[in-house]
Amino acid sequence: MWKALWVQTGCVLVGLFTAQAACAQEEIASPFEDHFRLSTGLLSATSETEIRLDADDGTPGTLVSAETDLGLRERSEQADVEVELRIRERHRIRFNYFRLDRSATQTIDRQILFGDEVFDAGDLVQSRLDWREFSFTYAYTFLRQERFELYGSFGLHLVEMSAEGEVRADDIREEETQAVPIPAFGLGTLVRFSDKFHFEARADYLTANIDEFDGTVIDLRAALLFRFNRNLAVGAAYILLEREGNSEDVGDSGHFSLRNTGPVLFLRVAF
Repeated sequence: MWKALWVQTGCVLVGLFTAQAACAQEEIASPFEDHFRLSTGLLSATSETEIRLDADDGTPGTLVSAETDLGLRERSEQADVEVELRIRERHRIRFNYFRLDRSATQTIDRQILFGDEVFDAGDLVQSRLDWREFSFTYAYTFLRQERFELYGSFGLHLVEMSAEGEVRADDIREEETQAVPIPAFGLGTLVRFSDKFHFEARADYLTANIDEFDGTVIDLRAALLFRFNRNLAVGAAYILLEREGNSEDVGDSGHFSLRNTGPVLFLRVAF
């Protein structure tokens, strides 16, 4: 995965220098004038994951660390994709997609109650944890100056988590999938330092109760961008993503939490 990161970084730099040579005389527009943005990057994140899957009769399962107890990798690389559309001067909508799939095989050192199954200490457990998230955000710019803007936002995060544990030697297997929508409110800013450099930051947060499900979303992102020409920019960002959910619905109860932190290198195309 690190090789992929370096390859992408090299391609970005080559593309930037090539475009600069071809467009050296082109006027660089303000990021406030973008009507469409597509940002694609590679996130190298450290993950901290907890999961508890209760039995169908409501008996609490064992709270486990996916990385420590099950052996899922702590650091992983995944795509970071974002599309943003500006509607008139102060309105915008943003789409984000995040995906994290991990699997591992590890001998566990303690008994784990996972749903209706019991995994004993010494069992060789094959586990899989898949995470999908698609979010839609509407934002309104309520303060704008020549080199600065501040906006508020409301978003809806559609989260799907699929967990599986299996001990083939004992023919034991348990699988569970949860899909929930979680809303979030946010604030964001854009600061233009010069024609070529600008800074972006945003924070989204909400804790909500939906039926018998409690969910929390925290998104923090800060990025510095180099605007190479009218349509091309490169950026480096640091992000923190936290998701937590607790279900009290008997037969479908449990807990999950996921925390991802790490840097992102990305390329942006704007029109």
